[in-house]
Amino acid sequence: MARGSMSGWIWGCLWWAACTSAGGGGTDVPAGDVPTPDARDTGDVPETPPSPGGCGLEPYVWRMPPEVGRLVSWEEDPMWAQPREVLEGALIGAGFGAIAPLDFGTRVYRMRYLTQDRGTPVEATALVAVPQPEDGGPGTYPIMLSFHWTTGMNDSCAPSRSIEGTSLAAIWAAAGYITVAPDYLGMNGFGDPSGRIHPYLVGEPTAIAAWDALRAAEELLGGAIADEPARPAGRRVVLWGASQGGHGALWGHRLARWYAPEYEVATVVASTPPADLLVETRDAILEDRAGLPNVAAFLVSAADWYRQDEALQTVFTDQDPDHFRAAFPEAVRQRCDFWAPLEGASSGDVFEPAFLEALRQGTFPAPWDCFLSRNSLNRTTVPPGTPVPILFVLAENDSLVHTAAEREAFQDLCRQGESLVMLECAGATHQQGSLWSLGEQKRWMADRLQGIPVENACRVQAPVRCLGTP
Repeated sequence: MARGSMSGWIWGCLWWAACTSAGGGGTDVPAGDVPTPDARDTGDVPETPPSPGGCGLEPYVWRMPPEVGRLVSWEEDPMWAQPREVLEGALIGAGFGAIAPLDFGTRVYRMRYLTQDRGTPVEATALVAVPQPEDGGPGTYPIMLSFHWTTGMNDSCAPSRSIEGTSLAAIWAAAGYITVAPDYLGMNGFGDPSGRIHPYLVGEPTAIAAWDALRAAEELLGGAIADEPARPAGRRVVLWGASQGGHGALWGHRLARWYAPEYEVATVVASTPPADLLVETRDAILEDRAGLPNVAAFLVSAADWYRQDEALQTVFTDQDPDHFRAAFPEAVRQRCDFWAPLEGASSGDVFEPAFLEALRQGTFPAPWDCFLSRNSLNRTTVPPGTPVPILFVLAENDSLVHTAAEREAFQDLCRQGESLVMLECAGATHQQGSLWSLGEQKRWMADRLQGIPVENACRVQAPVRCLGTP
């Protein structure tokens, strides 16, 4: 759920921290509740797709290829058509020469593609970044589906419009991954506007738009670009995401077996994710945590996506001089710094007394209880996906995502049959947790692609000094 700006080069440079496998002691999730990955029987998981939508939406069905996942148009971003030496020079100039050398140069493309929103065809945008070997020859590379952190809720906030958003995809390509980075629904980076706000932290549309982006990227690399020699090395996919993107990556995995069965998820990295949205929202509001604007933005976007905007009348106050009931949803729709109207405000200023009292009594009024439970990974009625190794990264001093709540969510997900490994960065804030653990993340993904077995699955780990810690 990170918000604000990070240096794209800092993000990029820290991918190259020295890599070692995490290990050590920890606390097991209670025995008997968690099947071991090798022994887990997935035969009792429903093979029919979960019902889309929910929470009062009119019923609809998912469209499937060839109706979705098709390339509409594309263009190259010439700024990122760079050889390895130029990328290294930029890194060294930024003071990060210790992480050189890089493996590849890069090329980056922007594309529009066909996906769907509640069963209706829509267009969305994404980045596709590909490795470029020094000899310019053909090559095959593993695929990464990259879910970005919070940048806003409208077209102007699309990561493909910014150097920071593009640099993340480019650096992963320089690390050897064909990287597909969707902007998400409601965040079109070029071409016609989306005409809607992004369904922030709503799992289904985030996952579906991501898988359709990958399908369209295969079409792009399969012949649309005549002089692009990079090709995917099969259909094994790494799902990576940080903050909001960590939540999105977990949802991408959860829906993959039904919506994208042609792909095999090799592993998931979910860094500082708000997996338990219900507890995150309750605690952010009742404790005036830093994540309050983020969970408030979820309430706005969820009401929009589930077509229950009128429910916002019972949530936000409408007193002078702030009029949050109108001002905050307008900021979500129009600004990338959507949190600005809430700066300096407390929960008592922002939320209606009856809404706050219900939270103090331990309940969310309808329809918010459904919105939050449906999109919390540990509470949703959507069953878990096919078990794969998941790296679940936390930050000890995270003020945006509630670390204690996510430790509980980790255990809940293990009890559901997921195979998670916890890594908690000692002393790290929300953004630092993702940054300082990049070395461990990079090694984790490489190990999983090589088939190296996971150790310490479903053990609650004590915080450790992550490799990128200053």
